Amino acid sequence: MELFGRYAKLTVGSPGESGRAWSSVIASDKPSSTGQSIRPFEEGLRITFSLSKSITREPNTGTITIYNLGPDSRSYAQTKGFEVILDAGYLNEGGSLIGAIYKAQTQLVYSKYEGTDYQTTFETGDGLKYMNGSVVNLALGGKVSLIDTIKHLVTSMGASIGVLKDVPDKTYPRGMVMSGPPVHYLDTLAASYGLQWSIQDGNFHMHGKDSYGP
Repeated sequence: MELFGRYAKLTVGSPGESGRAWSSVIASDKPSSTGQSIRPFEEGLRITFSLSKSITREPNTGTITIYNLGPDSRSYAQTKGFEVILDAGYLNEGGSLIGAIYKAQTQLVYSKYEGTDYQTTFETGDGLKYMNGSVVNLALGGKVSLIDTIKHLVTSMGASIGVLKDVPDKTYPRGMVMSGPPVHYLDTLAASYGLQWSIQDGNFHMHGKDSYGP
């Protein structure tokens, strides 16, 4: 695959804030009149990444490494509670194709000196902060639908509501009382109605087990 014009940008900071961003472009010299092959070079800071995504409830994970940040940026990157946003794509003369491909929370950030480079690595997980530690204490009186119950649970986790499809038109005539981890109730409801759920880039999605995710 030709890599000329490959672009990556890593943004790190507190949720909802601009944070700090670093980018990398693998560009190329113009081909010579002798027809020699194009020589690639890299602009900005080198960024490498490995991502693992799933449509199941298991958190998406990613390892992102950026090379040769300055001392202040390395210290900033290790702040607890930060999230990362990774944009990637290609820059071409005829236009560009770039978008966010991953959004997650930092689990572990560390820097090491290897060879001639400082490598700062982000071990991340998408949805971990919503799944771990959140508790719901909720009493829904009167008639309440299954889909509204799911939305209440997602809101209590702090996640955004994404695509909800294949959810049965079920109503609980006596309401619902829930106390405990929201993931427990979401798992129970999903198992009862042949559904599965996941968190993608901070958005909660639910669909039938036999259908594709969002």
